[in-house]
Amino acid sequence: MEGYGTVLDSNETLSLIGVDMIAEASRYGDAGAAEAKPTEASVKQLEEPTSVWVGRSLKKKPGDQISLLINDEPQTCTVRGVYDDSNGNDSAIVMDLAGAERTLKRKGRVDRILLKLRETVNTE
Repeated sequence: MEGYGTVLDSNETLSLIGVDMIAEASRYGDAGAAEAKPTEASVKQLEEPTSVWVGRSLKKKPGDQISLLINDEPQTCTVRGVYDDSNGNDSAIVMDLAGAERTLKRKGRVDRILLKLRETVNTE
């Protein structure tokens, strides 16, 4: 799911991307299994429409608040994580798909679905 959000402090408009984070986490299997097992609290944080992950260029850290304008509505969101965004070149606001669906008011709609098929699958 895709949309846009404006960081109110800087007036910077960024892409807002909704990702199925639970499904994506399962793609990495047992890598870091001790830290990778979701707890009930972490799953609830994922589903909160105010939980966001932002690029390092925004100079935020987990637990910080960030004021955003999304769909002409101001929202105060909690930064749950920070990713390397190559000095702002790839900066975006990332949310779990469920939170993005509520925030962008697009219940039951997605913009695209990424399918990964095994090499042995005949696509014809």
